[in-house]
Parts: sequence; structure tokens; C-alpha cells
Amino acid sequence: MIGDGDDDVLDQLQSSDEHVRRVALESLALRSGSRDCSSYAAEVGQLLETDDNAEVRRAAARALASFGSSEASRQQVPGLLAAALRSGEEDKVRAASTRALGLVLASGGAGSGGGSASALANTVAAARRLQALAQDGSGEEVQLAAVEALASLGQAACLAPFFQFSVRKCLSVSCRGGGALAERTPRTP
Repeated sequence: MIGDGDDDVLDQLQSSDEHVRRVALESLALRSGSRDCSSYAAEVGQLLETDDNAEVRRAAARALASFGSSEASRQQVPGLLAAALRSGEEDKVRAASTRALGLVLASGGAGSGGGSASALANTVAAARRLQALAQDGSGEEVQLAAVEALASLGQAACLAPFFQFSVRKCLSVSCRGGGALAERTPRTP
């Protein structure tokens, strides 16, 4: 569906038909491996931020993830994805943006120079934001996406409070129910 010319791609991204926009975004994501599509980052980011259709915004997050690690978009794409993590957004869009942010940052998209101090600082800052997202009472899909993103960043230490809370909560629910775990767990006065 995507034509070879830049004008065709821009026309499809600006189409009034949501299906044309979504398919154009999916096509951009697929072909970004063989061609630099980062020149479309601003247009795709605009769709992620303002499109009325949640499926188009999800496709925009996936498209940004696919070309977010190119040299031309290392500074722009993480910010576009981070903006979609706001709490007013639909959970499916937030989850897609969270996963995409994890992929972009894990592939070196947090700043120029893969192992530079600024790239590391950006990754740590993003990890803190993802950690907060995993614990903020968001929908389950968003929390799982945040855990996936943290794991892809190699930030397992950020997951410790999340797991402690989840295990404590599961134990508490299980013990109240008098299940098999309650029978094996000694009670403390």
C-alpha cells in the first residue's frame, strides 16, 4: 500500500481514512529494516499524540519502535514515545508505547553514542519512569509492558519492589482464602 515516493507516504499518513493511516504505519514499520524511515518520525509521532483512533496510535507506537534506533532519530523517538505514557491515554496505546520505548532504549536509542554517559543517564531516567509505571495502578497490560521494557533494558533491580509487592499481595489473598499455601505457611501472631 505504501508507495515508493515520499509524497505517497505522507498522503497516506494524512489520509482521512483511519484504515489507510494504520496500514501505512504498519507498512512503514515493516520496511524500516531495509530503509531508513526516520524522516517520518515527526509525522508518526503526531499521529501517536493526536489521532482519534486508538488502533492508529498503537500502530504509530510500533512504527516508532521499528525505526527508533536509527542514528537520525535517536534523540526524537524516545521523547515521542514517552509522551504517550500519560495517564489519560488508553491502556492499549500506553502498553504499545511502553513496549516500544523499551525496545528503542535497549537498541541504543536513548542518546548518541551507544555507551556514552548521556545514553546511560537517559536509560536510567527512562527505567525510573517505567518502574513508576509498573507500580502506579495502571491497567494490567500497561504494567506488564513496563516490566517487559525494564527487562529488555537489563534493569532487573528496578523490578524488585514490583515483585515484592506482587508476592506479598498474592500471599495475603491466598492466606485469607485458606488455600493450600495457607496450610503450608506458618502463621505469626
